[in-house]
Amino acid sequence: MPAAALPVFEAFQGPGRAVAVGLDGPLRGLRLGLQWLPWPSLALVILLLALRASGLRLMALAVLAIAGIVAGGYWPQAMNTLAIVLMSLPPAVLLGFAIGAAAHRWPRSKPLVIAVLDVMQTLPAFAYLIPLLILFGFGPAPGLIAGIIFAVPPMVRNTILG
Repeated sequence: MPAAALPVFEAFQGPGRAVAVGLDGPLRGLRLGLQWLPWPSLALVILLLALRASGLRLMALAVLAIAGIVAGGYWPQAMNTLAIVLMSLPPAVLLGFAIGAAAHRWPRSKPLVIAVLDVMQTLPAFAYLIPLLILFGFGPAPGLIAGIIFAVPPMVRNTILG
């Protein structure tokens, strides 16, 4: 890492760790809440959502997926992943909508926004995950923020198109 980049990381590391601590509590609560629920009740909710969203074929696929997760003993890990997805979804939608609406409102900014989105979507996730680890430390916060960064570009593009 270049020596000139270190002061930047040092300057933002304190606030980054504070954000990580702030995200850790709600994420831990959501994760514990999902793990506290008996798996059949949450599986039933997921199956009913799949049935309502797309019918019996999606519900059958959901049955197979849930059966594989439970049979493999991966239910706690699946609930960790679901908690991160549920926590990263609202900020990604809000941020993506705001950027897309701004790009639509001010058309001269659209080429810059599109260029940044192209970079965000072609850059491998590990390229920005490593700086996030330096800024926010190890734990779920860098993954949560990386998920938001990964999910914002499609939302922005759809908002611009809409």
